[in-house]
Amino acid sequence: MTVFGGATAPNGNVGSNVWLLSMGSVLYTCAPTTTNQQDCDPTWTPVGNPALNNEFSNTDGVGSTAAYDPNTQGVWAQNQSALEWFNPANNTLTAESSVGMGYHSTAVLEATVPMTLKLPAGTARLLRAYARSSGLTIGVIVTRALAAFLNTQRRPG
Repeated sequence: MTVFGGATAPNGNVGSNVWLLSMGSVLYTCAPTTTNQQDCDPTWTPVGNPALNNEFSNTDGVGSTAAYDPNTQGVWAQNQSALEWFNPANNTLTAESSVGMGYHSTAVLEATVPMTLKLPAGTARLLRAYARSSGLTIGVIVTRALAAFLNTQRRPG
């Protein structure tokens, strides 16, 4: 499980860090009951340095939303300061945009649909080269390019 921002113990001040929870460390016996309030010490791992409180670019620490992306197996996080992508495979957080969002927002991802495109050989070579150099998948590159193009083609009505 990945947690972005939120209140920190014991004082409840907001934080700007990302934490990973090892789900194997959370047992069914950890559930609080009237007789068992604190029978659990789950394993939380910080991404970056929590002492600096600076890993997540949400300087306000509040108003964050995140959603798992089955297309990339990563987590997209949006806050008042930026759009970021978290890669759990290597525990890295990458700022994708410095555009923030409103405080009372939520995250919803759209599933992808497989498609086959026929491209000229030269275009395919350029696309593969760009994918290697950028670290993005070809699907992400094509999706972004098509969305940008189609947004310029909208006509009223």
